[in-house]
Amino acid sequence: MQKTILFFPLLFLIFLKSNAQNKHDFFYFDTLDYHQFDVLKEDIGDARVVLLGEPDHIHGNVFSAKFEVMKMLHETMGFDIVVFESGFYDLNKSHQAIQEGESVKFAYTNSIFQIWHGNEEFHPFMDYVAEKYDSIKVLGMDNQLSGYYVETYLREDFLPFFDNDLSFEEWNDFMVHIYEYNLPSAFDIDRFIEITNQLKEKVDKSSSHQKDDLVQTLYFLIETAKDYYYNKPGQKTKEEFKAKDSNIRDRLMGENMLYLLNKYPNKKMIVWGATGHIMGRLKGYNEELDEFYPMGSYIKNELGDAAYVLAFTGKIKDVDRFETIEEEFYATGNKYGFYPLHSSKEISSTVISYDEPKNVKPLTADWSQAFDGMFFVNQLKLAKHKVYDCGESLLIKPVELQNDALKTTYSFQLENTEEVVIPTIYLKDKKSIRNQIGIVYDEKTKKILPSVSVVTTNSKRGTATDMNGKFDIAIPSPQDSIIISSIGYETIKIAPSDMDLEIFLQQKVDEMSTLTISSEPLTAKSILKKVIKSIPKNYYQGPFTKYFDNEFIHTYLKDGTTSFYKINFEVYDKNGYKSEMMFPMRYTGFRKVLEASSCPIDSIENKPLVLTKLDEKKMNLAQYGNYLLGYDIVNVRHNNFLNMSKFGKYDFEFSDVIFIDGKEVYALKFYTEENSFRSTVILEPKTFYGTIYINAEDYAITKVEYSVVHDVERLQHYYPFQKYPLEPLSFSNLSVTYKKYKDGFYYINDIIAEANIPGRPTYSHLKVMNIEIGERDREEGEYH
Repeated sequence: MQKTILFFPLLFLIFLKSNAQNKHDFFYFDTLDYHQFDVLKEDIGDARVVLLGEPDHIHGNVFSAKFEVMKMLHETMGFDIVVFESGFYDLNKSHQAIQEGESVKFAYTNSIFQIWHGNEEFHPFMDYVAEKYDSIKVLGMDNQLSGYYVETYLREDFLPFFDNDLSFEEWNDFMVHIYEYNLPSAFDIDRFIEITNQLKEKVDKSSSHQKDDLVQTLYFLIETAKDYYYNKPGQKTKEEFKAKDSNIRDRLMGENMLYLLNKYPNKKMIVWGATGHIMGRLKGYNEELDEFYPMGSYIKNELGDAAYVLAFTGKIKDVDRFETIEEEFYATGNKYGFYPLHSSKEISSTVISYDEPKNVKPLTADWSQAFDGMFFVNQLKLAKHKVYDCGESLLIKPVELQNDALKTTYSFQLENTEEVVIPTIYLKDKKSIRNQIGIVYDEKTKKILPSVSVVTTNSKRGTATDMNGKFDIAIPSPQDSIIISSIGYETIKIAPSDMDLEIFLQQKVDEMSTLTISSEPLTAKSILKKVIKSIPKNYYQGPFTKYFDNEFIHTYLKDGTTSFYKINFEVYDKNGYKSEMMFPMRYTGFRKVLEASSCPIDSIENKPLVLTKLDEKKMNLAQYGNYLLGYDIVNVRHNNFLNMSKFGKYDFEFSDVIFIDGKEVYALKFYTEENSFRSTVILEPKTFYGTIYINAEDYAITKVEYSVVHDVERLQHYYPFQKYPLEPLSFSNLSVTYKKYKDGFYYINDIIAEANIPGRPTYSHLKVMNIEIGERDREEGEYH
């Protein structure tokens, strides 16, 4: 599930003089220089809190304007705390990490939501607060838990108040669901509230120096859990979600903000967030807003004129069909401006209605109910996405290799495998591929079976039956058979037919759902829990570099030509196989193409290939390999089935015990449908299913195979699919293997990926040719 965000604008303006020809008396600024902002300073006056809003977290010139106003407040008006619409607990813990020796940039980057620091225009703010840490601090007010330090400090903070580790783990099992902003129906809300209230009472009676912060955290965790369980705001679509669905989150942010004001009674604070959150309450103009109680309303009710709300706004590009105050300001030709809202007056504005331009509708209202002033940029400009370079953590502990004979800079070369032969099915003209249509039933009940896996044996095409039990799958190869499988049913293999098929699956009579070894029962989930627990000892946790040999087939979108590519590239991961949140996403390594060549290939025949050398610099500029980030299943485990908080989103089955290379291996099947990118690292999956192979001796994953059927209706809204249509059945297949190396750790070893999605290789084979352990600095040509 994604974070709940309300988008409403707030912008900083520079004041010069008003223009008598306008309906409104703006103050104009020709540059973003706070020394010109005397009018704004005077309007803010003696306020203790200034709330700065923005329409939608995506416009870079809004970030720049807000930053300039923030500097004015800090450098000339004595404001020394910035409170973000980011985690209360997370940013509080960031300061603990800084006190323990962490760099300010690293601590803040891993606590402030990525919607800000992931944009280039926001980076001056990050540099500023890091450089001036002694005079200005960043805190958070959000009840959402998402930062790096939640997992680092939650156990340390709360484990001492439990009688034993088992009791803590019971509570922590509840917490992993709250991290995901979503509670399953099986979540025992009453038990969670009972345990957390007992915990809160113990903390409150303790002598801990941080007990007030922890009690406040436990209070809003209970309220958040009730919201997620009963109101389910995170499960609502954009169309279903209404402003009132954020009422509890906004109330908790308001209460957290008031807590901070009480904790720091002599501090002046700046609030940075969405306009829809920081605004005062607006009544009488819109039915949806009549039911909404924004965070800012709690601050205004408590502080009155000591709280000043400044909304940033501007003309929305490609929207000029309305007579709004934003259009009026834009028509003046000035870059920046300020308009104080001193009196009750109805104004037409798009200040809280940013959406796709075609959907924008202004609202005529007395905006002085919600804001004290409006800061204008002439036109909203999209921010430029760029990863903020916060450096490496200063608190990372060195990882010892299991083999003492290996040094931290040791490298070893794998034996070269035989040359890969690209299967001819990937070179065929699409017209030569026929389809098989069928419908699947339960043999006993004769009921249709939805979500049944359908895979071709040779070409590895995959799909699943729809809600009516039907499937339609391409059969590229004459050697293809069709495998039909579903959790709880016997798997069958059949030959394709010129006729539509009716298939009946038998229920498993003696399903292997549990295996008993040495009197210890093992289920699919209990095995996966052991896998997760064993990852730190099975997969190297320090920095290392992988060197790939990649052979793939790709069709150029613009002219439809198909080429074979051979690319050698390196991937450095400075965090190794440590668990990291991808959301907010911050890729912590770099990649570089070392050598590349390609040649056009005939669409029918597999002729000998003559390779032409490619310009590696151009491929690096194009950031080749972005799509590869999610292929390493273990490395992105925080956002897939290897995170216990995701278990409720998947079905698992203990399928078999097999022997591979003389070793006993558990085979577990998994399945999910209509899941999110956050929980699969798959773009718009309709069905996502596969098999996990686990070494029974050390619980290391040795192989994962999966297939995805994508939701075309949702996927088609992404670039480049608006211009280059998707196939009605859009799929991705992946097979990834891991190998135990001489240092005692497992590393990714081989990847085979297939897809029929425009812009993606139809077939890609990646072989790891070398692993080098040790830290590196980014060099010229390498990219994130």
